[in-house]
Amino acid sequence: MKLVVIYKEVQKSKFKKQNYFLGISLLELVIVLAILITMVISGITSLSEFRTNVAVADSKEKIMLALSRARSKTLASELGNVYGVHFQTDKAVLFIGPIYIVSEPSNEEYVFDNRAQIYNISIADGSNVLFERLTGETSNTGTVILRAYNDKWLWSTTTIGASGLIE
Repeated sequence: MKLVVIYKEVQKSKFKKQNYFLGISLLELVIVLAILITMVISGITSLSEFRTNVAVADSKEKIMLALSRARSKTLASELGNVYGVHFQTDKAVLFIGPIYIVSEPSNEEYVFDNRAQIYNISIADGSNVLFERLTGETSNTGTVILRAYNDKWLWSTTTIGASGLIE
């Protein structure tokens, strides 16, 4: 008889163990979702900052390229002319001749990414840099400050020296 009672108690304990529900609670689910959302937001923010950094760096490269090409073409006396670069907020324009003409078809535009813009143009005699034939020098010395459109702390400066060198 004792054996039957022990057997029934073992059966009851097995039955109780089988009825346990193994799963996750609502609180655990909310915590996991909060962690995932935080990670996604952090990733998106980092990606946005990276793209802005790349936009500023790319725009600075376009400024450097326009200035270098204008200086090289002037030194080579290509087409027997001098070349220069005109700066605007959203682009740099390589032009032929001593004066920048807006509608000239030979102008080469270097348009910046919309996340970057020229913030300040501090060039002697305005916003044009014109190089001299044979020497590559310029009297239009100064700086062009480029910055991120939505981040006033992310900026880059291009300096044009009297010798025509660009830093």
